[in-house]
Amino acid sequence: MLRIPSIPSKTWASILFVLTFCLIASILMIDAAGMKRYKRRRHVNSSAKAKEPAPARDDGENLGSLAADLSIRVEKDKPFDIDVWLEPKEKGLQGTAQVFMEQTVAVSYEPRGFTLAAGETKTVKANVQKTFSGVVHILGRAPGWEDLDRVIDTGFNVKLRSSITEAIESGVTKSFNLNLVDTQGNPVPLDADLTLTLQGSNIKLKTAADTAWHDQIEIPLKEGVSSTPALNIQSDSFTADKALISAQVESGEDFVIHNSDLWIDVKPRWFLPLLMAMLGGVLHSFYKVIKQPGNSWRDYISGKSLLAIIVGVMSGGLAYLLANWDVLGIKVDTTTLQGFVILGFLFAYVGVDVILDNLTARKPKPEEAGDPVTVAP
Repeated sequence: MLRIPSIPSKTWASILFVLTFCLIASILMIDAAGMKRYKRRRHVNSSAKAKEPAPARDDGENLGSLAADLSIRVEKDKPFDIDVWLEPKEKGLQGTAQVFMEQTVAVSYEPRGFTLAAGETKTVKANVQKTFSGVVHILGRAPGWEDLDRVIDTGFNVKLRSSITEAIESGVTKSFNLNLVDTQGNPVPLDADLTLTLQGSNIKLKTAADTAWHDQIEIPLKEGVSSTPALNIQSDSFTADKALISAQVESGEDFVIHNSDLWIDVKPRWFLPLLMAMLGGVLHSFYKVIKQPGNSWRDYISGKSLLAIIVGVMSGGLAYLLANWDVLGIKVDTTTLQGFVILGFLFAYVGVDVILDNLTARKPKPEEAGDPVTVAP
């Protein structure tokens, strides 16, 4: 029989103390390691948050806008009233805002700066002192609120003048621009940002950056400009026509400040006047053939008749070329086709030989003819 030796009480107490000490030490070490990992993780998270940019706060977007009631048309050098108030986005928003009216050489305000409370309306006296084009900006700012920016008309004195002075050819792209000028034709810079809308009739439009043609285009006009950027137009009409471009100048609030119509003459496609001139020559050839006596229809379709028609076609073609190159000094209305028919008929009637002889003939000078040159007293 195995016998377990007895252990004294002091020995059991020592063993129990050692075990308890080891247990407490283990717990403390585990807790310290966990706390260290927690602090490291917290430090990393806080560093990442610190690196992320804080979202920008747009006070004007959050609070509301600075609103005003004023006339859209005023007279220069005559004071007018502007009622200014705050329009908060949230109902019941209380507080005040410091408002500053932007005083320039064009417009003066009284008072220029003031404190405005929510629900309060302040009346400001304004006066337009200087303007080039007849439009001015009304500007007001308040920290934390959207700016007040209005364009008013004081007598828009600008005209739109197209750089196209001659007829354009149908089917051919033409570049042009519109100049802002006064009554004397001098360029006038704009005093405010405006929008120009062009509506075409019998003509297509596009900007230099567009790839497709449009019936209507909008062009932003920045403050200080005196002309539009380069534009392109093209007419698809085969016959002679008149194209119309309706121009409308608007402010940012879709307030119409000016409108006008620009008419552009369109020449027909290049081959149509040539065909019309040939038709005129052929008509003269038919006239000569029918004028000749004949017993049957075979007499009218003989070789001589066919040759006369060919001569008429050539006469019409020569008439077109000489008129188009301005050799004879004949001015033909290129925006119509009737004139080319008459011109071809007359060339066939006179004869190509006579016309060429007149072109190549040289008039003798008085010295070569031997006649004395006399000068009248």
